[in-house]
Amino acid sequence: MAKKNHTRIIHNVTDNQKDESAIINNKKEEKIKGNILKPKEERKRVPVTENLKSPINQHVIDIVRAKRKVLKLSQTKLAIAVGFTESFVGHCENPNRPEKYNLDHINILAAFFKCSVKDFFPDEPYKVSDSENIQLG
Repeated sequence: MAKKNHTRIIHNVTDNQKDESAIINNKKEEKIKGNILKPKEERKRVPVTENLKSPINQHVIDIVRAKRKVLKLSQTKLAIAVGFTESFVGHCENPNRPEKYNLDHINILAAFFKCSVKDFFPDEPYKVSDSENIQLG
């Protein structure tokens, strides 16, 4: 077998180019050290927000989850069975995401679970805070 000859290319770098390169590398290192290389307890954390759903929306989600678990269905399998995107049920069940079921979803789910749409709602209305009151008129 013949050996391949590898040639090396040597670049002539001026002192100014070396200085500029060093400055750029230092900035990159500072950025990395500032974000990634800190101990875990000192890293910036994304705060977990409180539940983004209203009490009634959470109630509906809890009923859907309970019915899904009785049938031993995963979130993905339920979503596919009723024609939602694969991740939609999981997003609804995640309190840190804004997705929730609307009336059309509830109607589809009631047909799937062979129950009434009323089964997804509480017997009594949830208290509405003053900031949620709607002025009619």
